[in-house]
Amino acid sequence: GKKMSKSRGNGIDPLDMIEKYGADASRLALLIGTTPGNDIRFYEEKVEGCRNLVNKLWNISRFVLTTTRDFSLAKGRVEMTGATLADRWILSRLNCLKRDVAKLLDEYNFSAAGELLREFTWNDFADWYLEISKVEKNKEAILLSILKDLLKLWHPFMPFVTEAIWSSFESLRTTSGGIRENLIVAEWPEVDKKLINEKVDKEFSAIVEVVTKIRNLRAEYKVEPARKIDIEIVGAKTLAENAEIIKALAKVEDLRFVEKKPEQAAGAIIGKIEIYMPLAGLIDAEKEKERLDKKKANLENYIGGLERKLSN
Repeated sequence: GKKMSKSRGNGIDPLDMIEKYGADASRLALLIGTTPGNDIRFYEEKVEGCRNLVNKLWNISRFVLTTTRDFSLAKGRVEMTGATLADRWILSRLNCLKRDVAKLLDEYNFSAAGELLREFTWNDFADWYLEISKVEKNKEAILLSILKDLLKLWHPFMPFVTEAIWSSFESLRTTSGGIRENLIVAEWPEVDKKLINEKVDKEFSAIVEVVTKIRNLRAEYKVEPARKIDIEIVGAKTLAENAEIIKALAKVEDLRFVEKKPEQAAGAIIGKIEIYMPLAGLIDAEKEKERLDKKKANLENYIGGLERKLSN
């Protein structure tokens, strides 16, 4: 929180940061997490965090490129015939991202643009869509299209890594002497407003919430990560079309859509959707009762303490 100066000896040499974490990570640390017009805090842990983000983009790209058999798919327009809910969702999110990032860059709001890119890359694309692509299969064209646009959007922030990944696109090599078009002179991605769909975003958000709640239930009851569980859902038959996605992402063996709450089950609620995890054979009922009784007693003591303070 103090000013860097030679007299204090507290300066951070950018060349040291580049040597240790890379030029792109050092650049990102100065661009992201800043407020225009204000002083910024610059510290090594921040550069390290940005290095992790650069690595994430590299690993995402490696997955997409190594699982692609036909690079010519990167040239054409994505065909929406037969597109699943997940496909329509990620393309809607991508086009919202292109629109918002372009606007923020025009306003010189680099930090906010970088945060949007980070959120899409790490959360929407890596944590959700890439995992879904392993379940639904045949996503090469969409994955390549997203990766191409994502590299263009990230290029002003991390020019070296994005240019290196871009060189892997064999289909981008021109016929004229095998000279490749560099990313730095590639056209900025255009927004396709037809693909932005708020209804699709809302529908897919329900799947994300359900998977997240099931994961939370697993964690709360300390179910082993590798163990598959049974789940019963009340009031959300519309999710049945995407049951395989929920089963794969939440490690569910049997997913049933029922009319009423099952006996001896742990539950979670999302609006009108009720999610239940049957506990029979999953946990020791007596030990669980002891745990909950202890938790209840601790909460009662806490509430009692608050009430005594408030009554003073």
